[in-house]
Amino acid sequence: MSRRKFSLDPPFLLLYYCGIDMNREFFIRVVFATYRVLDILPAEEFLKVSIKDVVNEILADLMLASSSDQNLVRQRGLVSSRVLKNLDLLYDYFTRVQTRHWIDEKNFLILVEEYSKIKELLEESLEEELPQKPPEQPVEKQEVALSERQKRIVGLLRQKEKIQVWELQKVLPQVTKRTLRRDLDDLLQKSIIERQGEWNSVFYQLKR
Repeated sequence: MSRRKFSLDPPFLLLYYCGIDMNREFFIRVVFATYRVLDILPAEEFLKVSIKDVVNEILADLMLASSSDQNLVRQRGLVSSRVLKNLDLLYDYFTRVQTRHWIDEKNFLILVEEYSKIKELLEESLEEELPQKPPEQPVEKQEVALSERQKRIVGLLRQKEKIQVWELQKVLPQVTKRTLRRDLDDLLQKSIIERQGEWNSVFYQLKR
């Protein structure tokens, strides 16, 4: 029996191509789009039920992780780790549905890309929440050794005052985000810069 393939409507495609800040509204829209794509599957289909269960859990945890409630903030790392495990499970379900050609290829790629953005955001937030070593207090003032890339970062901060990782990657496209974050963490430990904000609003500035 052939199944009609559903195509995401223009509003969601506009969300995908233009991009929006990853906040609660973004999370809800992605889950809603997932439901729309799954509408073509039979109600009793195991994968349809399983995917809906997983995305519901993901959405509930993302609401908790993005909460400003201080009691929930303390659980953010645990909740984020749980979301990452569910995202891996979701990718597996998506692949199984796609191999049966139930989902339009374009829709499949869009959903994977949007959930990948969420995964990257959570991985970055977990790395940033890792406890950092307190900066060493030198006995006497001495020049701190910096790599050429770190000198470039410091120079950019002198020009822009504050900067985010994605802005650095635009200037240094050959360098991965993970490498840039290691450079920034090193500069933090050397008390050259400081970090402000949280989640996708994290930015760095020279220490005052």
